[in-house]
Amino acid sequence: MSPTSADVDLDAGPGLDEGPRGALVEVDDLTWLPYGAARPVLDGVSLHVAPGERVLLAGASGSGKSTLLRALAGVLADTGGGDQTGQVRVSRQVGLLLQDPDDAVVARTVGRDVAFGPENAGVPRGPLWERVRAALDSVSFPYAVDRETRALSGGETQRLALAGVLALDPGLVLLDEPCSMLDPQAAEAVRSAVALAVAEVGATLVVVEHQLAHWVDVCDRLVVLGDGGRVVADGPMTSTLAAEGERLAELGLWVPGAPPPSSMEVATGLVTPVRPGGVTASIDAVLRQVQPGLASWQAVHPPQLVLQDVALEASPGEAVAVTGHSGAGKSTLVACAAGLLEPTSGTVRLGAGDREAPHGWRAAELAAAVGWVPQRPELPITARTVVDEVMLTGRALGQDEDALAARAGALLEVLGLGDRRDADPHTLSGGEQRRLSLVAALAHGPSVLLLDEPTVGQDRHTWAAVTGVVEAARAAGTTVVVSTHDRSLASRCTRELVLARPQAGAEPVRRRAQGLAAYASALPLMLVSLVAMVVGLVVPTVPAGLGLLGAELALLLVLCGVRWPQPVLRLTPVAIGAASLWWSNWWWAETRDPVAALLPALRMTSAALPGVVLAGYLEPFSLGDQLGQRLRLPARPVVAAVVALQRFDQLRSTFGDLRAVRRARGVLGRGVKDAVVLTFALLVQALRQAGRLAVAMEARGYSSPVVRSGRRTWAEPARWGRRDLWVVVCAVTLAAAAAVGHLLGR
Repeated sequence: MSPTSADVDLDAGPGLDEGPRGALVEVDDLTWLPYGAARPVLDGVSLHVAPGERVLLAGASGSGKSTLLRALAGVLADTGGGDQTGQVRVSRQVGLLLQDPDDAVVARTVGRDVAFGPENAGVPRGPLWERVRAALDSVSFPYAVDRETRALSGGETQRLALAGVLALDPGLVLLDEPCSMLDPQAAEAVRSAVALAVAEVGATLVVVEHQLAHWVDVCDRLVVLGDGGRVVADGPMTSTLAAEGERLAELGLWVPGAPPPSSMEVATGLVTPVRPGGVTASIDAVLRQVQPGLASWQAVHPPQLVLQDVALEASPGEAVAVTGHSGAGKSTLVACAAGLLEPTSGTVRLGAGDREAPHGWRAAELAAAVGWVPQRPELPITARTVVDEVMLTGRALGQDEDALAARAGALLEVLGLGDRRDADPHTLSGGEQRRLSLVAALAHGPSVLLLDEPTVGQDRHTWAAVTGVVEAARAAGTTVVVSTHDRSLASRCTRELVLARPQAGAEPVRRRAQGLAAYASALPLMLVSLVAMVVGLVVPTVPAGLGLLGAELALLLVLCGVRWPQPVLRLTPVAIGAASLWWSNWWWAETRDPVAALLPALRMTSAALPGVVLAGYLEPFSLGDQLGQRLRLPARPVVAAVVALQRFDQLRSTFGDLRAVRRARGVLGRGVKDAVVLTFALLVQALRQAGRLAVAMEARGYSSPVVRSGRRTWAEPARWGRRDLWVVVCAVTLAAAAAVGHLLGR
């Protein structure tokens, strides 16, 4: 929490149940200056929103719209720290949809994720699931409640996040670009769902959106923030657009009826490839395991078919738009073309000479040919300043520093980031980060430019700059492939490839999991791990330790079968620790007895082995159900631990994402130094994700009075069956085996 002099009052007390359902919002002279910033993001903002009013909050990219939404949600102090003055008062519960929908995901499955807010509000289990299903239906979500959240596309995750907001039944609905990554049909369904939801309950609505025309029929009031973080227009939607439309278009707003902007003229010399090349891709199918890490889930779920019978060809001087419904595999196709994913079947050829398999190239070789802009704009950020971020790849490739600096500076000016060259890239807005990613992908002069939703979050001026850069790159001989829902951008490309959802065909044969662990609850598995830890640390002799280790292996075969979850990956730290303990005890002992030196290693191994193996079967939310309902532990620490474990389980995929980013930027090596750098980058990314996750949890009632008073509900019961009893028997057996070994050792 940052120091603040503001009064942020989120009062949803019982005394307000009478009267209008919508929240009353009052903002008085709100100013927010982030730490390290030269000027405020919000400067003296005052706003009064009546209950049930529907407000469209607009403004140029970087004008502070998302910051104002977080202030209304009462989570501004959790966004990185700063100085805040003024007052914000909201009379009822708030539901906030964040700009990056991945930040809002807290659970492994769709149903538990949407249920998170109602659980924190104390909604009973029956009505809770009615809310969950109604919210998913209202946003036209295409999957059942047991769908894995990690298997969703960006657009599907956006709909999931919106369903989580609507399930809260809030008095104030705050939406940050809810349709930015959706196809037109899905976007229309979402807007209809929002309009219906707020109309049914009379909720107050504040929505941030660049495309004003899409929300004219939903919202009745328009508030515009200017570049300095001040309100520059405020009034009824129709009359304000009629009177201020021309001026607002000049400010960069996508005003209904205004002619579309022309692409900015950009000198081709800024984007000329250092060496010519093209991309030819033929991808028959891509099969991706959407849930690494949880053995019980892997055992009963088949791989997901992401792409099927897709062929893409693009040559120098072409720009191919990849379009299609959300979840059709557009981002996956772009990543395959960039050499960041290996197709299950088919071929990918990239660059001069149509060399195959770019996923096997060295990082520097790949970066020299490819410039890649991922869908998540913060993901590729590696350097501490904007200008260093832009020059990172060119420096890694050994390009001339002066020429690289001149090109980087000119591109930053073109894309409206010239005055931010010394800023921390993480302090930029989402739209600014996306433009920064484009500059960083182009500055070193790649021959292939692969873009994933590059115009999301852009106003008229920055959109013209982005499309101008793309058109200039194509004219300079670059091969351009762009995944987009932006029809105006797609119309400026030379060709369009429309993807459809892959047809799964017959249901794959699901193999049953081996052993009891895949079907047991969390508590008995934890009991086995705890017993092993206790008895393992007090093993008296080497023979007793070997006996205990043998008993543990036998029990693990009963619990897990012969297929352990990622045995090499999970057991490597245990093996390294045991070997180091044996060596140190042997080396420093006076007698240097190798057998006696085994005892500390056996203690550590027998204490850790069951817990490490069984951790692959612990589903975090199932664990939370057990701790909260059976052991009656306080809800707040249980929920915090469960969500943290859920995100911790995703670190492996985050590590893979970061590795792909550093490989695409040409800075990934294979030495110890690079492994350390990548691990540190993972730590930094995890800390930043934790901060954004805290905002999402607070916005969904994590600190509500219901949770603090112990009246939080749980969407699923804490199950207990015969298999759990058998696991308990295994724990008792292990303890008995340790006791026998201890007696024999004496």
